[in-house]
Amino acid sequence: MNISPSTVVMSTAVPALMAVLLIWVSKRGRLILPFATSFVLGGFTSFLLALLLSRLLIPVEELLAGESGTVRAGLTNAFLIAALPEELVRLATTIGAVALGRRAVGRDVIVTCGMIGLGFAMFENVFYSLTTTAVAEIVIGRTVPAISHGASALIMGSLLGPAFSSGRRFLSWPL
Repeated sequence: MNISPSTVVMSTAVPALMAVLLIWVSKRGRLILPFATSFVLGGFTSFLLALLLSRLLIPVEELLAGESGTVRAGLTNAFLIAALPEELVRLATTIGAVALGRRAVGRDVIVTCGMIGLGFAMFENVFYSLTTTAVAEIVIGRTVPAISHGASALIMGSLLGPAFSSGRRFLSWPL
């Protein structure tokens, strides 16, 4: 295990700075506690659930991937074990967070989803920093995924927004 204060700081810096920037741009002095909570608790919940779901999908991956080292195996791993569980769990976590904190979140579904995505990226970065000793890999190699998680979460939030925008009722048809 390769945990040190410097690797934790390097792993958390980019997602945390992006989260602060997102809150600053979107809130401008209003209450930020719900979004900070979404960042930490939503990020941790989505990371843990995605990890569990990806482990459940390993037998399916082995069935579909075929021979190790092939393009088919790589694509199966990338989509079935990484992308699919992460996006499904982020969607479920965002729906749960907005449903539970409807008064605090209000109509800021986009920001809430972005905070959950950036929180996920932070916990994923810390997890990956435990497996590597290269400082450059931690700093550079985890910056692009953090930006990608944040951007895809904002896109998901913008698509989820209409489902929550009709007052108190959740509309499933925009999904």
